[in-house]
Amino acid sequence: MSQRLRRLSVPLVLALVVGAFSVLAPRAADAQTPPCTLHQRPNAADLSPAQWTKFFAAVKQLQTRETGQPSTYDGLASAASTNAAAISNFPLQLPWIRAQLSDFEDRLRAIDPDVVLPYWDFGADSAAPETSSVWDADRFGGNGDPLDDMVVQDGAFANWRPFYPTEHGLTRAWDDGDVLTPFASTADLAAGLAASGTYSALRAFLVPKYGQVRAGIGGDLATATGPNDPLYWLIAANLDRLWAAWQKTHAGAYDGTNSGGSAAALTDPVPGFAGVEVADVMDIGGLCYTYDPFVTSVTIVGPTSPPAGESIHFQVAATYNHGDAADVSADATLTVAPASAGTCATPVGTTCVFTKAGPAQVTATYEGKSDVWPITVQAAAATAVTPVSGGLQQAFPGATYPQPLVAKVVDAYGNAVSDRPVTFTAPAGASFEGGAKTFTSGSHEDGTVTSPRVVAGSAPGLVTITARISGVLDPAAFVLVVKAQADLAAGLAAPARARRGHPIWVRVTLVNRGPSASAGAARLAIPRAWRVRRAAGGTRAGNVLVLPSASLQPGQRKTFTLRLVPRRGLGAKQLRVVVRPTTADPIPANNTATRKVRVRR
Repeated sequence: MSQRLRRLSVPLVLALVVGAFSVLAPRAADAQTPPCTLHQRPNAADLSPAQWTKFFAAVKQLQTRETGQPSTYDGLASAASTNAAAISNFPLQLPWIRAQLSDFEDRLRAIDPDVVLPYWDFGADSAAPETSSVWDADRFGGNGDPLDDMVVQDGAFANWRPFYPTEHGLTRAWDDGDVLTPFASTADLAAGLAASGTYSALRAFLVPKYGQVRAGIGGDLATATGPNDPLYWLIAANLDRLWAAWQKTHAGAYDGTNSGGSAAALTDPVPGFAGVEVADVMDIGGLCYTYDPFVTSVTIVGPTSPPAGESIHFQVAATYNHGDAADVSADATLTVAPASAGTCATPVGTTCVFTKAGPAQVTATYEGKSDVWPITVQAAAATAVTPVSGGLQQAFPGATYPQPLVAKVVDAYGNAVSDRPVTFTAPAGASFEGGAKTFTSGSHEDGTVTSPRVVAGSAPGLVTITARISGVLDPAAFVLVVKAQADLAAGLAAPARARRGHPIWVRVTLVNRGPSASAGAARLAIPRAWRVRRAAGGTRAGNVLVLPSASLQPGQRKTFTLRLVPRRGLGAKQLRVVVRPTTADPIPANNTATRKVRVRR
């Protein structure tokens, strides 16, 4: 139930009879306003038979009365007459009708929460209004009977007897006999809304169209107690819908002169609704309802070739069913496809940052309508050069390698930059033979230097190789590892079982798997689960052994014998040796050997 407005006030005597009306929350600062769920008022042409049944049943329940006394529904009709002088043809008319509709709808939904208040889109039936489905026998029935004082004989409200001004049968008296004079068409209404630049202009256009419908149908609808005919609510709801559509492009617009001569203001009280001001009914979302979509189309525009890495703004406009358009950039939702191409502000907004070069598209969505803007994202400046799998990534001084030096130049988001020549450069005496090499990216966006040869005598460690695109952008770089010595691998031979406290003999074999002779020594680490008692051929410092490997030629091996004792504890213990160069090398070698030994008592 909507909780914005107080219930419609009625004369005291009537209030004592029908009881208090349902309240749409007061404006008091300390009032607790429970949240509401937005519901949609549908087009009457789209209502299902079940929805019509629920609507009619709830309306009829409001009409329940004690003999000779007015009903709750009668009070609504009386209130329309009571407030007519203050609102009719004045600025307050549209706000009052909106408040009246919300109050009526609240009452229906208090009876049955599934009830919906439909609107009659009389513009759609304008050419021949008498053929509209609202006149069907299972809906509101048709014209009144001229042989029975124009009393309605069929439909859901046959035998309906309004109480005011005196009790009588519901009447309709179409203005052209068995047909109705055509109403304003949908196109006419849309044109009028689009041409209305102020609230006063809108009201001057719209209210007479609404009045034409009521007067044309005649009978009770043509009087100040128009709600006597339940069709009134559908006609008034369409008036409210058209105003709400116009408000989409004229939010907050309200002006004119009140019946007492004062200037219309949003702080004006709405007659009959205690504590409610015009401002309280300016937003239908605040009253917890909406109508079917007003937006007919959405358009997005922006740059077609945005650069990656920068915030890009897009403009989104919505066209409404009354023909007007408005900028909805701040409220539209943007998405990027493919998703890897970038992201946009969330949950709403029109600023996107793209992270992948190439074709993409941005989709703008607003109130159920969408539009697509194709783009081609341009690569950002090169910020890194990365080694490519399969290319040379580490080398030994003086060696020539069959695998090429391969790299990919990428931007800040990992996108390959492939449309410019690239130059490799490295420090003199610490790089591959030849110094600078130039390549042009190929089909895989990779740069290649074939048969690279590291200069003999190059210092070991990390060599930074830079790349410059056409000499324009800042250089980017990747690292080539120049190893200090031959690539030593470890082999391990040990018994499968040992006794706690008893030594075992272990053989460690070093193998030179590199292309050149080794130099210096290798460091071999033994897990702390083992105590080193003897290291034949090497020196020991705790559990770290230094094993000499100088002049070990490519393919040669050297064996060392160790005497180890398992420390406290039983069960399987891992014996693992790790070989590292003794010289500084920030990239640990992968040279390990592992054996499990089960320790028993």
